[in-house]
Amino acid sequence: MSNKEAPPYENILREFSFGDQKRVEAKVKRFTTVGRGKMHILFDFDRTLTFNSEGEDVTSWHILRSHLPQEGQKQYDSFFQKYRTLEIQKKLTQADAILWWEQILSLAKEHEVNMMEVERDFLSKANARPYAQELFRLCQETGIPTVILSAGIADFINIWCSRYGIAPKVILSTKLSIGEGGKITGWEEKTLVHVLNKKEMGHSELTRIRTTHPFTVLIGDGLEDANMIEGVDDVIRVRINDPRKDEPIDRLRKETFERFDLMIENGSLQPVLSLVSLISK
Repeated sequence: MSNKEAPPYENILREFSFGDQKRVEAKVKRFTTVGRGKMHILFDFDRTLTFNSEGEDVTSWHILRSHLPQEGQKQYDSFFQKYRTLEIQKKLTQADAILWWEQILSLAKEHEVNMMEVERDFLSKANARPYAQELFRLCQETGIPTVILSAGIADFINIWCSRYGIAPKVILSTKLSIGEGGKITGWEEKTLVHVLNKKEMGHSELTRIRTTHPFTVLIGDGLEDANMIEGVDDVIRVRINDPRKDEPIDRLRKETFERFDLMIENGSLQPVLSLVSLISK
């Protein structure tokens, strides 16, 4: 290579923001050396693969809330205020997280929310983030396993993936129980994924994939998504810059680059598509 020739990843990295350039370059070099045969991609779902073109705060839980009666919405907001405050203050415990999720799911069961109506509403508002379909298509064509690990609701993820022709190898998220007429009657307790157990550890499906594909590209929107998988040199962590309204903006970049290698600020997964294309070659 002459002095004028840039490494093939240099232009691609310009599509991201990052803190430690040397660390990022070393990881990308290692991944391109190892190649696609040893890699898988781990996605969060809400606000990572989805977005709302009108700028609404659309997640599985927000849509579910909107289908509760006024009394149920007040209870939902009370739970959210209590536990989200603990989460922001980093005081949320495993017991808190389980209680938070179960109380909200119990509201849906108590008020007999119609899942068919909720799903239609979700599909009308949760758009596919630009280049999400192309990224999954590339992974399928090149044999790179894809995993969605979400503290949302698996039922929403399944219908959304079907709508956009996306076929992940594994979906790990809470599964609801649906009764007559589409009413929510409960949930499968063993599938419960909340904000604090949304991790590789404890999910045998992920462990099996990582045994044969130990190098991971992790993509999430929240700071805690960086914890979905363990590892340093064998994980490239990418954050979608889609901050929630209650997140302190002044700490965004500092905390992001303490936990993530790269950040996307244009709302598109095209930079990841470029990166994976390079690695897969």
